[in-house]
Order: sequence, then structure tokens, then C-alpha cells
Amino acid sequence: LKVLAIILFVIVGLTAINFSNYIPFIPEHKVTETGDFGGWQGIYAGVSMIFLAYIGFDSIAANSAEAINPQKTMPRGILGSLIVAIVLFVAVALVLVGMFHYSQYADNAEPVGWALRESGHGIIAAIVQAISVIGMFTALIGMMLAGSRLLYSFGRDGLLPSWLSQLNHKHLPNRALVILTIIGVVIGSMFPFAFLAQLISAGTLVAFMFVSLAM
Repeated sequence: LKVLAIILFVIVGLTAINFSNYIPFIPEHKVTETGDFGGWQGIYAGVSMIFLAYIGFDSIAANSAEAINPQKTMPRGILGSLIVAIVLFVAVALVLVGMFHYSQYADNAEPVGWALRESGHGIIAAIVQAISVIGMFTALIGMMLAGSRLLYSFGRDGLLPSWLSQLNHKHLPNRALVILTIIGVVIGSMFPFAFLAQLISAGTLVAFMFVSLAM
């Protein structure tokens, strides 16, 4: 459903693209109050936060114990989801920038909905945003599933207290899930989203770095 919403936005947005908005494709670099903007320095600054968007495929590996024939299905799932995510993210970014000048998206909390409404597609905007809200809950369930399995594995292997590895009568790691929920609620209520996004992106990058070194 979420993928269909993204495809719907891309198709509708293509009808409102103004190719002059792509010029210059890489704006000149300048230093603003919030940091580097434009140039390769600005691109690197943006890339430092984009890792947050790609940790979803990593949750597939965390659920490998639940899969049938994981030797075949896991590589396909990881690579397939990564390719799909890259294509969709790039398509959405190109369409957004093509519809309106990038400066008009500054401090905009809902760029997709705003761009659709401003281009005369209010109904499509409402549909896409409604699906996005529903998609937040499905994404949350998926990440909670992966996170609880990781805590369960750490407890089973002795890296964390062993009581985290205990399962309930339905063979679910309920203790790990409860701990993960409490931690998420506490941290999410104390820190702003921008800070958490940077923190998660940095942690993900460090984790991927150590995995690459181990291989």
C-alpha cells in the first residue's frame, strides 16, 4: 500500500515537473546558520542523515530465524528491498525538486502533500498522506519485530541479561519487546526528531562499518 502511494505521487508529480527547477543541479556551496548548503559539502551533509531511511532492509536479517530456507530468501529479500528503496527514494526526490524550486521546501514538514496541493492535486495529496500515516504504524511494527528479535538473540548469546531471551507461551520474546517499547517511548519523548535521526544515522553507519570490517 505504501509503495503504491509513492508510485501514485511519482506518476502525478511527473505531470507538474518544470525542468528549469533542476538548474543548477548542484547549487553553489555556502555556509548557513544550520550548516553547509549546496556543493558537494552540502551533499555530504545530507548523506550523513539519509542512512536513517535505509535501515529497514537491515531488519530483514534480524528476522532470519523466522524465515523458511533463509539461505535463499534472506539475500533476495535484502537486496530486493534495498534496490526498491533506492529507486523509490531517488524518484521521489527528483519529482519533488522538479515540481517546485528546492528553496520552497525549506522548513516544510510535509513536502509531498504540499507539492501536490500547490499543483492542483488536493485529492491525491489527501490519499497519499492518509496512506503515509497508516504506513507509519506498519513500519513501527516491523522495526519493533526486528528490534525485539535482536534483544532476544543478545540475551540468548550472553551479551545481555539472559531473562531477555525468555519466550512466552506463544514463543514470542515478550520481555524484549516490552523493554524495547519502554526505551523507545522514553527516548522519543525526550529528544527532537532531527537529533534522533542524526543519532540513528550515525549509529547505523558505525554498525555497517564494523560489519564491513568483519567481512
